[in-house]
Amino acid sequence: MATVKMRSDLKKTILLEIIRESKTFFKLQELETIGSKKGIVVNTIKEMLQQLVDDGLVFNEKVGINSLYWSFASDGPQKKRIRCKQLMEECERLEESINSKRMYAEKEKSIKKYTKERRELEEKLSMLLTIDEDLKKELDKFRDVDPEAYKRLVSDKQSAVEECNKMIDNIFVVQDYVCNRFSMDKADFNGGFAIPNDLDYIQ
Repeated sequence: MATVKMRSDLKKTILLEIIRESKTFFKLQELETIGSKKGIVVNTIKEMLQQLVDDGLVFNEKVGINSLYWSFASDGPQKKRIRCKQLMEECERLEESINSKRMYAEKEKSIKKYTKERRELEEKLSMLLTIDEDLKKELDKFRDVDPEAYKRLVSDKQSAVEECNKMIDNIFVVQDYVCNRFSMDKADFNGGFAIPNDLDYIQ
């Protein structure tokens, strides 16, 4: 019989469901207890939680000596929309400042000779233009984050990963059968079929 393994994406899905369904805060120890009852190996739970935090799906805050974890379904998209709005407002303010400084510089250029003040203004204008360009690049990243497009991308990715993992699962089934039936070492089996010894499910 094939060895059953719980994939990383399944572990993360189970943990996320535990946190979101409760609509409350959890200590790491509490999640380890609940997660182990759901079939997740305890010593992998902290790593899975960190991946969820890195993905922006779970939030983590240090309170005293404890780390608290929580997640609400609307948190991710809402924070991105707020950040996007803040960047757009900041970009508009900088563009207004740049235009104002540019008009001032042009005016001064027409009536004054090159002075220390003018040189300082030009340097400040150059700095503001650089900041504006950097903010526009960051803003473009958020413009591409359409919640519906993101859901479709995640769904397509998940489908592809699931198909690959089905094939990998079939390999494990054949591997277990052949090795058990003919008392063959798994490393020998892998070598005969050019299968990497570290083959595992795609996460």
